Amino acid sequence: MRLIFMLFLSTASLFADSVKKGSYVLTDKGIPEALFEKVTGFEPKKLKLNPESGLYTFENDGKELKWQVYVPENYNSSKPAGILCYINSGDNGGIPGKWKEVMDKHNLIWIGADRSGNKIYTYWRIVMALEGIRRIKESYSINEERVYISGFSGGGRVSSILAIRNADVIKGAVYHCGCNAPGGNDKKMLKLARDNYFAFITGTKDFNLNDTKGVEKSYKGGNFDNTKLIVVDGMGHSTPDAKVFNEAIEYLNTPLIEKGKDAMDKAIAAEKRKQIGEALEWYKKAAGFNVEEAVTKAQTLQKEIDDFYAEAEAAEKERDYIKALQTYDVIYKKYGREIGEKAMEQSKTLKRDKKVVLEIKAMLYYQKIAKAMEGGNKGEKVLAALKKVVETAPGSKAAELAEKDLKELEK
Repeated sequence: MRLIFMLFLSTASLFADSVKKGSYVLTDKGIPEALFEKVTGFEPKKLKLNPESGLYTFENDGKELKWQVYVPENYNSSKPAGILCYINSGDNGGIPGKWKEVMDKHNLIWIGADRSGNKIYTYWRIVMALEGIRRIKESYSINEERVYISGFSGGGRVSSILAIRNADVIKGAVYHCGCNAPGGNDKKMLKLARDNYFAFITGTKDFNLNDTKGVEKSYKGGNFDNTKLIVVDGMGHSTPDAKVFNEAIEYLNTPLIEKGKDAMDKAIAAEKRKQIGEALEWYKKAAGFNVEEAVTKAQTLQKEIDDFYAEAEAAEKERDYIKALQTYDVIYKKYGREIGEKAMEQSKTLKRDKKVVLEIKAMLYYQKIAKAMEGGNKGEKVLAALKKVVETAPGSKAAELAEKDLKELEK
């Protein structure tokens, strides 16, 4: 029986990240209806349901949905990455210029939707952004505290709408040469958004210069304390270079040091209490906040857990069910309910299998016989007992061992 063990956020193993890296295109035939509930303040018009897939597309033009993705080559699920979701003013969601260097430096995964520019209805642009984020979370280990939104010009305005109205998902934003004042009637989202960080980028020659300054001022007036205005000398209405973009991302990362320290302290405390499952979760969170010591600790603990599960799985394959059950029991007791849940489920499955139960009973009986034989007892009673194992549990591991012993004793 094969054990499938999944832990926390990641769908990939800490030591065998088989996920895609570098630049690639993510495609789909449509958007699930459930996602629409997350978009408030807009009428879901111009949508078409595909009766075969049950998915929705925009204006039913027959083209598949596409997102441009970039994943740093050094991505490792033991150090959860952040997400930078980009909304362009044009129809290409690809990453500009040397911004890949910024993604690499800050452990961020880029995703931007194609055909999501200013000519597309705002509702659909928001939906595409949220779906892109969801899809990345499905495939990669993600630090939920580092999910950022960004956009240029009209895309910046849409990203500023999404950042406020979906502050439970978005934890920071960079607006390039375009943004709207914070709005929406959801008090819960507004409260969450006020704890997030926002960078405003414009240029001295940008026709949106004064508007961007005014919006940043409205943020401050609305009790959004974490804002940074970056005015690039000589820049017009265009995306900034990597240096400026890096400055903005570093500002969004401001809370990382404090959050990383807090997560590390909680991990150490949990480990001292022997609550290893909780400790591992906090170590992974600390690793996502760039605490290098936490990366090593998370890898060490995860390898220890993986080794136990591998040992149990190997025992099952060898039909050593006693050892398998003992190992599952160790996992549950040592690492707690969250990590040990799968072990307990597998243990219950084995105990419900009549063939396995017979194997276990036969092996326990055989072990008593083997102990007697080690003490020098190889008389008629032992021979009868070995034959009983063979007769009552034919084909079992215990029967195989008993038959071998019988051949040796009968020589």
